[in-house]
Amino acid sequence: MRKYLGLLLLLTPWAAFGQTLCPGEEWVAPLVSYESTTIEFFNNLSDDIKIFRINSQKERELASEVTPGQSVVEDSFVGHPWVVTDVQGNCINLFFAEDAARVVRIAHHETCDAESLPERAFLESPSEDSHESGIGVIRGWVCCDAGTVDIVIDDGDFVLEAPQGSRRADTEAVCGDVDNGFGLTFNWNALEDGKHRVQALVNGVEFADATFNVKTLDQNFVKRDQAIYTLKHFPALGKETIIQWSNAHQNFVIIGEDD
Repeated sequence: MRKYLGLLLLLTPWAAFGQTLCPGEEWVAPLVSYESTTIEFFNNLSDDIKIFRINSQKERELASEVTPGQSVVEDSFVGHPWVVTDVQGNCINLFFAEDAARVVRIAHHETCDAESLPERAFLESPSEDSHESGIGVIRGWVCCDAGTVDIVIDDGDFVLEAPQGSRRADTEAVCGDVDNGFGLTFNWNALEDGKHRVQALVNGVEFADATFNVKTLDQNFVKRDQAIYTLKHFPALGKETIIQWSNAHQNFVIIGEDD
């Protein structure tokens, strides 16, 4: 889904009244868009919330107030910024309308506890029995407010910290919000060929444990320029896919195709 940001170099007038702005709110401005959409706000808190649209003067404009357990659907345009606050006008979060009708659930960001964590977190890559090579991304999502996720490879040979809190719209239905992603890059060439183990933990509580496979080219970093090859009959019979070695990825990337 697309996100649209506009820049504004002056603070909005709301800052003068003591209300807490959302991170980045002072920089956003609505862009001209004629693609209509809707955004629905569910109030899962125990107190009222206020919904503001950012108008053409880059100011908050009250659209509605929502009581606990209720929701409101606002007409919008793709990319338009919306701010949700408490009744005093202090930021809860900043949202953008998207191509498809968006549903936003306003709830307290849960703390991480040992009982619920395994059901509210997921390590996507590497996965059980996956094959890894080159430079990849260790990634996944955690619903609770973790801050960082500890990644342990081969029982402590590598202990890494993955920042958590990146936007993952696909987790909204499970988590109730979207700032749940975590990830970090890792050069799989640092490992020997064969099977390896990865564990993911938050505050010492493990929520993932997987065994995966690594294959290297017996070098930590392979540098090749203009290494271009053609894969015949891929992705279908009669098709050809052109690939090139990428030093940055330590892997091949697709650069073209032929019939």
